[in-house]
Amino acid sequence: MPFAVLDPSTAAAAPTTTAGNPLTSVGETLSTLRTELDLQLGDRSDITNARLDSWINWAYRNVAAMLDIKELYGSVSFALVASPAQPFYSIPVQVAWIKRLSVIDASTYPVDEGRELAMIDEAEYRKLRVLVDEPTAYFRWRRMVVIWPTPEVVRTCALDFKVRPNDLVATTDSPILPVEFHEPILLSARHRGLRSLMNWKDALPAMNDFLAAIRPLLNTDAAETMGQNAQLIPVRKRADLFRSEG
Repeated sequence: MPFAVLDPSTAAAAPTTTAGNPLTSVGETLSTLRTELDLQLGDRSDITNARLDSWINWAYRNVAAMLDIKELYGSVSFALVASPAQPFYSIPVQVAWIKRLSVIDASTYPVDEGRELAMIDEAEYRKLRVLVDEPTAYFRWRRMVVIWPTPEVVRTCALDFKVRPNDLVATTDSPILPVEFHEPILLSARHRGLRSLMNWKDALPAMNDFLAAIRPLLNTDAAETMGQNAQLIPVRKRADLFRSEG
């Protein structure tokens, strides 16, 4: 049984990723959003650019968290250490949640060239025995993933995930969301600004404006999924259980 303390401070360093980085001058930018938000809040002299930027980025992250669209998915690789003492691996802050974790290895898996790991939880992990073998399972604990078993040799993994976008910082930074979501970001920022300014009377209508703008956009990717051709793949051998077409 793995009795090790689940301590993120002992985890291997997180891989770097560009997923979540802003676009440059695509649709609205931080500068144009800031200018419009300032005007919609009354062009007040007591509102700094720093506050405007905070409200815009709060709104940006909130809108991104609401959506399930392909622009908000990323993938990054990282190496598993060949050591029974290192089952812990940090993950980038841009990982909102893990969609899939797989081992990439054409030598060990010549047919599929890899293997998707099963997701377990810490309760199941504690019931397993300490083992050094080919990795088959993982779970997330705070900002790290725990791998079981630990590998005999170095392995490369592919981590597919939902992106938590980085803040807009430069004036030319644009959201990674499609341009139709830029207006809802502005409207959400307006609501957050009015709430921060304790203008309760106008904050509620501003929230309603935001919801009215984003509601028709929430299911844009669902239409693409509806057009997908369904298929059934029979399982003929045990290895097929670890294949994934999704």
